[in-house]
Amino acid sequence: MKALIIGRFQPLHKGHCTLLDYAIKHYDCLHIGIGSSQYHSSFDNPYSYEERRNMLMLYFKSKNSGSYTIHPIPDIHDPPHWVAHLKTIISDFDCVITNNPQTKTLFEDAGILVETPGLVHREKLKGVSVRKLMFSHQQWENFVPESIISYLKTLPITDNMPNPKH
Repeated sequence: MKALIIGRFQPLHKGHCTLLDYAIKHYDCLHIGIGSSQYHSSFDNPYSYEERRNMLMLYFKSKNSGSYTIHPIPDIHDPPHWVAHLKTIISDFDCVITNNPQTKTLFEDAGILVETPGLVHREKLKGVSVRKLMFSHQQWENFVPESIISYLKTLPITDNMPNPKH
């Protein structure tokens, strides 16, 4: 069976890895959709599509997992039509794996099977929390997979981006 995981991966963190590991264990093939793929160079979306794709590829390489594809999913800012938009890009999946309530509802409303493995340490393992640590030059390395730490340190994001307001 084929599963789909959608995320912005800004950056890829251990919460995402929980979903990815679940999919690797339970599915033969995994499609990964990088959401808001057209956005980068802001606090909410600091990394480009290519940088996020590289993070995922490094993670999968560290897991010795080979059956996955990565797709850019541009944001259309139209939730009622978003699933149809996504299906023009990725249509070959049996199930969506997500812990995001809005994503879950959108896919279920479209009649698509959704699995929700559950959140792990949500307050610490969410993109905005990791980005705040990175942008304020605090310790963030424990919240991302070891396989991407060196790569993230090569990206000049924290030196070029303004600090978050809160």
